[in-house]
Amino acid sequence: MLNHKQEVIIFLNINKTDILLISESHFTNLTFFKIPHYHVYNTPHPDGTAHGGTTIIIRKTVSHYELPPYQTNKLQATSVDIKATPWGFTVASIYSPPRHNISTDEYKDFLQTLGNRFIVGATGTPNTQRGSRMTTKGRNLWCAMRDSNYDYISNGAPTYWPTDPRKLPDLLDFFVSHGLPRSNYLIHSNFDLSSDHTPVIVSLRTAAINKPLPPRLTTRNTDWNSFQRYLEENTTLNIQLKSPADLYQAAQYSPRWYKKQPGFPLLQPSNKLISSQIHHCISDSLSPQKEELEESVKYRIMHMTTISITDCPDT
Repeated sequence: MLNHKQEVIIFLNINKTDILLISESHFTNLTFFKIPHYHVYNTPHPDGTAHGGTTIIIRKTVSHYELPPYQTNKLQATSVDIKATPWGFTVASIYSPPRHNISTDEYKDFLQTLGNRFIVGATGTPNTQRGSRMTTKGRNLWCAMRDSNYDYISNGAPTYWPTDPRKLPDLLDFFVSHGLPRSNYLIHSNFDLSSDHTPVIVSLRTAAINKPLPPRLTTRNTDWNSFQRYLEENTTLNIQLKSPADLYQAAQYSPRWYKKQPGFPLLQPSNKLISSQIHHCISDSLSPQKEELEESVKYRIMHMTTISITDCPDT
């Protein structure tokens, strides 16, 4: 961590980061680490050597205070309480060495110390619920989250990129939250740092965030029966693949017939349950009510506008 100080400063300035959670910071009680315009809070490993530990770097303009550190051989955590409007919350950074197994009750005991509203940045506890491979530690954490109704925040992308080609990328960095609306945060990965762990950035706001819908090839109105018939009529399965020329011809055939398809057929709404005569009767009966409703809405808007203008002070 000390060797990457300038890299961290550039990362904070470019991404306009207010709070940075660091796991496995390798600090000790004698470490001096200072960044302009930020407070640095550190929880080293209890044996006093430079391994494990957690750190929180928080902007000085953010109203907060440090909470007592959680410092055991199995788990180290740094926590700060944020004084925000309309609600305050606790931010914590935790780290657990791989050789230690933490039980479900131990996870519950720690998370309950953070209060009713918190967000925790964790690493080193993979869990299939977040898209990674299952371990005993990850299973225990998931059980603690399920029993206490906690939420996990992750975009599902890998965050650990091992240099060993025999190992696969994995999702090891994520957030655990409670008491914060899911619609108020947005999460994405960042690739600015040189670490083998990809930084994960969460944007938390006091109001709901309009999140873009994920891209989809189909909708709920897709007529799969029509699309199946189209495939059966336009797909040829008796193409020989005995030579490079046959393989090339088959590869050219598939995109050609697919381009002819204008798109996925959609289901059309059916009105067979109601006849045209019944539609006409319903329309005639609703017309006077519709006109009366429109006049009522106009009146209410005009009345409210008149009141607001009347109540304005004289200038």
